[in-house]
Amino acid sequence: AGPKGAECSHCGSQLHAAAECTFGALPGERYLFCAREAEAGACGCFSRHFVIPMRLARTDFAPRELRQGRMDVGCSCVSAALFRSQSLRGNTCVSLCFKEEAQRLEVRGASIRRLQPDDFSVAV
Repeated sequence: AGPKGAECSHCGSQLHAAAECTFGALPGERYLFCAREAEAGACGCFSRHFVIPMRLARTDFAPRELRQGRMDVGCSCVSAALFRSQSLRGNTCVSLCFKEEAQRLEVRGASIRRLQPDDFSVAV
């Protein structure tokens, strides 16, 4: 359980801390609503979904060599989309679509914990 009187900054619950929150893990938990709009019963903030075509990048990249295959571009896009002034955007999703392997990597802000905004941290 979280500290007494503390509220989880991800889901608003007072039963756990933000680091222990699992909001966004289930398919029905795709949107994080603004507190002001949720209280008024209005439709909350819609999620942002960025689709990044990774034409040259490969899924078997080395985190220390991001420029090889231009995976650094994908990591920069993920970082730019998810971070907002020292905090994460919980209502944002970034999909990196790899052409060569016909695979997609999806990163959801609501399920990310302890991520740093630098490209190496995003790659790892």
